[in-house]
Amino acid sequence: MAFGSFERKSSSQPMAEINMVPLIDVVLVLLVIFIVTAPLLTNVVKLDLPRATANAELQKPEKIEFAIDAQGGLFWNGERLTREDAIARVWVVEKPTTDGVVTSVEAFDGAGEVMAMFFGVRKPGLPELETWRALVRELPRRDPAAALA
Repeated sequence: MAFGSFERKSSSQPMAEINMVPLIDVVLVLLVIFIVTAPLLTNVVKLDLPRATANAELQKPEKIEFAIDAQGGLFWNGERLTREDAIARVWVVEKPTTDGVVTSVEAFDGAGEVMAMFFGVRKPGLPELETWRALVRELPRRDPAAALA
C-alpha cells in the first residue's frame, strides 16, 4: 500500500509511491463532463432562410440645386424662379422634446414637398437659444385663414 504497513521494521527512507486512485477519479470525472458537454457545444440551430430571387435595383436620388444669388434671386436646378413659384408655404413649427420646445421653420413647394427646414443651433441636453426664438418671432406673419384660401 502507499501508506506503509504495520510491520515493525523501521525504515529511514521516505515513501516514493504516489496514490493513483484520487488522480484516476478526477480524470474520469473530467472525462465524463467533457463527454456530456461536447455535444451541447456543437449543437446549432438550422434556419431555412429564403433566397433572393431578383437583383436589387438601387435608385439614385434626384439631385436638386437651390441657390440664392447676391441680389436675392432664387434658382432651382439652374432656372430662375420668383419667390411665389419657389416657396408655396412656410410654417413655424414648435416640437416638444425632453430638452424643451424646439422651433423650426419649414418651407414647402407647391406640391407640398419639404424644400428646407431651418433649426437654431443647439446641443442635446441644452435648451434652444433664445436668440433663435426671437429671430423666428420677428418673421412676417400672415393670417392662417388667408393662407389656406
